[in-house]
Amino acid sequence: MKSSISIMMAIAVCASSSSMLVHAQAPTSGHTATLVDSTVFIHGGLGADGNPTNAAYSIRLGEGGAFKGSNVLDITKLAGFSTRALHSSVLSNQAMMVNCGGFDAVPATAHKMSCDIFNPIKYTSTTMNMTAFLVNSRGGMAVAVSPDKAFYFGGSLTSATGAPGGFSTDTNLIKLDAGLGWRSDIAMPVATRYHTATWIQSIKSFVILGGQIEAGTAVAMNVATTFSGVTWSTRPIAGDPVSARFGHTAVQDDNGNIYIYGGQTAVNMAPLNDVYVLNTAAPTWAWKKIAVPTAEPRAFHASVLLNDNTILHTFGQAGPGQDSVVKKVSLFNTVAGTWSPAEDLPLATIATESPIKGTGISNNPKDPKFQHPGNDPSGGEEKSGKGGVIGGAIGGIAAVALLVAGFIFYRKRQARRHSNGSVAAGPYSKHSASASGQIGGAGRSSLHLEDGDKSKLGRSFTIRQPAPAYVDDNSVQDLKHARPYDDGGYNGNQYNDRSAGGYGGEPAVIEYELTDTSGHRYEPGSVAERKRYVEEQQRQLMNG
Repeated sequence: MKSSISIMMAIAVCASSSSMLVHAQAPTSGHTATLVDSTVFIHGGLGADGNPTNAAYSIRLGEGGAFKGSNVLDITKLAGFSTRALHSSVLSNQAMMVNCGGFDAVPATAHKMSCDIFNPIKYTSTTMNMTAFLVNSRGGMAVAVSPDKAFYFGGSLTSATGAPGGFSTDTNLIKLDAGLGWRSDIAMPVATRYHTATWIQSIKSFVILGGQIEAGTAVAMNVATTFSGVTWSTRPIAGDPVSARFGHTAVQDDNGNIYIYGGQTAVNMAPLNDVYVLNTAAPTWAWKKIAVPTAEPRAFHASVLLNDNTILHTFGQAGPGQDSVVKKVSLFNTVAGTWSPAEDLPLATIATESPIKGTGISNNPKDPKFQHPGNDPSGGEEKSGKGGVIGGAIGGIAAVALLVAGFIFYRKRQARRHSNGSVAAGPYSKHSASASGQIGGAGRSSLHLEDGDKSKLGRSFTIRQPAPAYVDDNSVQDLKHARPYDDGGYNGNQYNDRSAGGYGGEPAVIEYELTDTSGHRYEPGSVAERKRYVEEQQRQLMNG
């Protein structure tokens, strides 16, 4: 309990020392809202004047992941996001937020498909210029995430309708488990924007609902367009009648139910305030209207499912025009089927540093103090201070015991080696060096090993490839650790080596390879000496 309290106090002190100004949020529409563990991050959107913004807020949720008791930070300057509206946001497999595309000017023009990579621990972002050949820049896309890829469907080049809008049928994707980069996939049947996409695991397909087509009309909701990753098809939806719409939201719960809310039936029309649910696990799909008379009209808002099974609806357009944008949020409880009326988001404190900074939490996955991006630094469990002290003492004793045992083992092994009289030439004998300077090649073939000896040799002197080192900041190269993998250029890394087969984050086969700050291989003497030492051990083994 004391441990949890102390960490939370550290965060509070840090927040109070680094954040002095408190102010209200600016209302927007066409923004994104993304949940990272117990924090919702809001980014971008169109203001009341119709201009895109780079405004960003974090909503740290209350107990149990509920909106009640949450606190809000204005992280606009700290995060350094690009100016975007009607863009998209997903999480990579490393829990980094990836915000791509959208419009960045008025009249709205596409953002060249660049992406902001946001670190939810450091609260900072890096813009990656991911422009690729044949990948059209656009906003108003629908995005959904399959197990390892994010798919981006449709969109338009500008916010205009008709031919000037440049409506798109494009389907693009990025891999979330490796270096980010655009790839193209099978195009949509009809050019669409302002639609929604949801990945349904039970049918292993994306479900596309609603949207606006080039003529400016809304797409009917009595049919869903599905994409399996191989083929496009349609699926009828029966049940309660649902108006055609665009600019709505679609949120999926853990049971495969899709909840839609709001949207517009046409340009300059008042937004809708209805809520429907679609059970995708049923053999026949059918809309069911949920009676929520207190729901407010909304369009181009952003919605996200929280950890307590409520859907948080943020900001959006409350009337026909952009000047009707609001800064209110509302909640829908998917379990009870109840609606909490809209209210203003709590005042935001301007943050100048991450609230996680200074808590002793590490962002290195191999560190015992690693904190998964966005997690509650309290760890979600209460631990007593006494237990921590006892555990630390036991761990220290165990570590000392292991060191002593290792030293004894080392001395005994050295004694055995010297007692058999087989180290006459020493580990640096010229007879042990191969012509290539590497293990194998001329040095190994000159031993003329028999089959049984080869097996014994393989068991005794296998040199294993070092484990990949966690790289948090590629601007500083670590000359003490090998870099045996390629991260696909993620985070602007210029020190990859594909020559050994490493691609897209897969391990390469280079052993003991190091690089200097210019990207050249760096082989210190200790590595070369280790190779010669092993060869000498092989020679001694073969001699008896």
